[in-house]
Amino acid sequence: MGDHDFPDRVAEGLRRHGIHPGQLTLEITEEALLHDLPTATAVAGRLDDLGVLLALDDFGTGYSSLLHLRQIPLRAMKVDRGFLRDIDTDVDTALFVKALLTFGADLGIAVVVEGVERESQAEVLAGLGCTLAQGHLFGPPAPAESWDLGCP
Repeated sequence: MGDHDFPDRVAEGLRRHGIHPGQLTLEITEEALLHDLPTATAVAGRLDDLGVLLALDDFGTGYSSLLHLRQIPLRAMKVDRGFLRDIDTDVDTALFVKALLTFGADLGIAVVVEGVERESQAEVLAGLGCTLAQGHLFGPPAPAESWDLGCP
C-alpha cells in the first residue's frame, strides 16, 4: 500500500482484461497500513474511487487501532484463524467472534472468518450468524492455474 502508482497499474489491468472494478477485492494487512498510514490511506482512497474493493486480512493480529481502520475505505475484514481454533469448545471464544461479526455488520463491513477446519466450527459460526467463512473444511488452497473461472 506504499506505492503511489499502484492504483494506476490496477486501473490499467482492469481495462486491459475487461474486468469490472467491483469484481476485484484486494487484501491488505494491518502491517501494511501501519508502515506508512498516510500513503496507505491515499492509495486505498484511489482504489476505492476506482470501485475496487478492499479487505483487511488477518484482522486482530496486528497493532492497528480502530482509529486507523476508520481512515481506510474497507469493504471486508478477514478475522484471523487464531480466533477460531477453539470456538466449538470455548464459550468465551464464541462470544468474542460474535462481537467481531456484530462490529463488522454495524459498520457495513463484510466479515470473513478464516481457518474453518471442522464441521463443529462451521456449525457454531452459522449459529452466530456468520455467512462468510473459508478454510480447509470447504477446500484446500489451490494455485490460480487450477481455477476454472469460465473465462476465455
